[in-house]
Amino acid sequence: MLLTLSLLAAAVQAPTFTPIDPADCNDPAGRQEILAGRDTWGASGQAEVNAYNQQWQTHLEQRMDQLGMTAQERSDLAVQAFAAPEFRHALDASLDNLKTMMAELEAMTKNKDETEACRHLVRMTEQLPQMIAHAETQWSLMDGMIDAVAETRRKN
Repeated sequence: MLLTLSLLAAAVQAPTFTPIDPADCNDPAGRQEILAGRDTWGASGQAEVNAYNQQWQTHLEQRMDQLGMTAQERSDLAVQAFAAPEFRHALDASLDNLKTMMAELEAMTKNKDETEACRHLVRMTEQLPQMIAHAETQWSLMDGMIDAVAETRRKN
């Protein structure tokens, strides 16, 4: 059963984001293309992040269901995860990325210079892969904790 559960984790694939070349902001045509797509990129990027997180959540819930974990055991697992230094570090780093994105978004919307607005948008989108990497750390840690529960139950 442990092998089957590990294969499920491998099926959760992080979204990949095509980086935007900041040099394109210097080219009027490139800049217009980037700025014209900002609403679409924001919505699609958020949708990909949400879908990724939902896949992980579903995966972990299925594993806990298969193990017959009680609500209390699930709660204890969440508390253990939040207490783990690597989880906290990844969470804090992800929140820092979000703060950077929000500052870039605010600067972009206030900036009347399209070249500068474009650069803010590029810097904002550069945060997404890092946020995914931090989320991966958090999800993988919880998955590993469920592995430990499965192993303990297997031995008993």
